[in-house]
Amino acid sequence: IEPAKVAPAVPEPKKQFMPKNDTPNRFWSFVEPYCAPIQLDDVKFLEDLIKSYSDMNEFYKVPQLGPHYSIRWAKEDLENEKAKSSENGDGKLKTEEAKDLMSSAAKKEVKSDSTPFGELTQRLIQGLMEESTSTGDDGQERSGEQVGSRNSFIQSLRVAGEDSLEKQIKKELEEQGILDPTEDEGDDNDEILQELNRCQAELKAVAAHNQQQIKRLVKLAREELNRQEIRNKLAEADEEVKEAYSRISSARIKKRSPTKKEKDMAWKAIKDREAIIKELDTL
Repeated sequence: IEPAKVAPAVPEPKKQFMPKNDTPNRFWSFVEPYCAPIQLDDVKFLEDLIKSYSDMNEFYKVPQLGPHYSIRWAKEDLENEKAKSSENGDGKLKTEEAKDLMSSAAKKEVKSDSTPFGELTQRLIQGLMEESTSTGDDGQERSGEQVGSRNSFIQSLRVAGEDSLEKQIKKELEEQGILDPTEDEGDDNDEILQELNRCQAELKAVAAHNQQQIKRLVKLAREELNRQEIRNKLAEADEEVKEAYSRISSARIKKRSPTKKEKDMAWKAIKDREAIIKELDTL
């Protein structure tokens, strides 16, 4: 007798792994904060935003002009040369060159006169005073003496109200046709100042618009809080109507007529619900 042949085992088909589609859950979890009921904390957050717009003077300040960039660069070069010379010990010549560069840059900087009078007054007095020209080696020293004499002369006038004097001189020169009233001031040619003023004006417009929109949102949020409170009352009224309906239904199933108390409770629940709906429609 031949032994029975054992059939080879058939491998079980592999189960295909189906990835779980979590996209709807992630979508609703992302949307839920935007659709959630408004809380008092949300209104408080908007009110704090409105208060933050009341203290924006810091953004509208124009800083004072600093030292000329050539002076600042010369100082930085001098400090760098000093650092290199202290490390290498052979930077004496370069340090002297940096000092010369700094002194030449300082000469280019416009020197402000130590006088309270305006620029127009100083120019007028300078034109009335006689200044001798010198081409010798001591020309720079003579020029310094002339500036000092002009300043001492201006200070010796001791005129009260320097600003008013400046305005009177400007007005007189404009009436005589010597000075053009439409002549641009020095600040008008400052491109950086113009850009600052433009950005500040744009910031004021944007801040005013944002503040107006936030106030509108606060108003809408408070109205929505009132609606949410009435909706909660409506949900409670719906539950009372359902309970009254279930009592009457159970009475009919038991083939008995509802009691007067059950009927009154049902009518009261219906009327309360209708009053809440009317109140909600008026908002």
